[in-house]
Amino acid sequence: MKHHLLGLLPGEFASIFKERFSEPGYRASQVLDQFYKQRDPDWESLTSAPKGLRRELAEVFSIELPAIADKRVSADGTRKYLFRLVDGVKVESVLIPEEGRYTVCFSTQAGCALGCRFCATGRGGFKRNLAAYEMTGQVMAIERDLMVRVSNCVAMGQGEPLLNPEESARAFFIFNHKRCFGISSRRLTLSTAGIAPAVRELPGKKIPARLAVSLHSARQEVREKLMPIAARHPLPELKAALRHYTDLTNNRITFEYILLSGVNDSPADARALAGFARGLPAFVNLIPWNRVAGIDFEPPDERAVKAFAGRLGELGLEACVRKEKGSDIAAACGQLTQQCDTEYNIFQRPDGETW
Repeated sequence: MKHHLLGLLPGEFASIFKERFSEPGYRASQVLDQFYKQRDPDWESLTSAPKGLRRELAEVFSIELPAIADKRVSADGTRKYLFRLVDGVKVESVLIPEEGRYTVCFSTQAGCALGCRFCATGRGGFKRNLAAYEMTGQVMAIERDLMVRVSNCVAMGQGEPLLNPEESARAFFIFNHKRCFGISSRRLTLSTAGIAPAVRELPGKKIPARLAVSLHSARQEVREKLMPIAARHPLPELKAALRHYTDLTNNRITFEYILLSGVNDSPADARALAGFARGLPAFVNLIPWNRVAGIDFEPPDERAVKAFAGRLGELGLEACVRKEKGSDIAAACGQLTQQCDTEYNIFQRPDGETW
């Protein structure tokens, strides 16, 4: 079985290289440095190695990227990619261009087992965990397609990273390593639905990423209705895990909060959220719900969103409203599936027409 270069840290690649090849050690550094500098998954282009060595490397290491099966471009510049992996499984990723940076929202699983009521991803079921090289490969494939360098990576695509903890952590170490993607830990984000035991373990793993928590309600009965995982890891357990995390890391947490009209946007909901966040270094991203056909929720209007954000501010909790990106191509939060729009038209505009 081949080792995938995009799933190896530099020291691991060097160890395998030393064991398998009768070549000086500096050759391993040359190969790896040129591969990441060029972002070019083609052995023939890695001219830092002699031709014979390149042939031998190709027998031991894979550098194949996920295949782009489909892509869509939003009016706001957001791009959604459908990737086909080597076994035929499909996942989606999103590139969000902003002034001075490119952010990729990548997937850690194909599908999702959590079944959050407002989200399209879980409706297609859970297929499998992704390997680290399939996560890093999503980013490099996008870089190659657009000829850009990604500056930010967020594990907010399909799946729950902390239900695939080892491979997700490995991907973040590769994104961060200066000999690989070289992305600052401040520009890497791991997002979780609140797997409390795994959150408690994060400080010991020293993953180079910020933590975001998909909260969506700070009232237990509401959160359980929206997110079945909340019954397994109730809010008191989650808060204890978050306090443990912040005490050991001094990192600020971002709470992701999807606003659903008449469900979690009342003054009582704002008070509950501020109460849950009390004692934690926290910030709230408010996200008006992005429509998914067949799911009977409504996003609050702009006035209600501003009122909710204002109440949080009055209660001492910093919050902002996330600008909607990519909803016209079903690339916004909660809209990712495993199939491109031409195969799976579940997204509709308010006028009833499909995107």
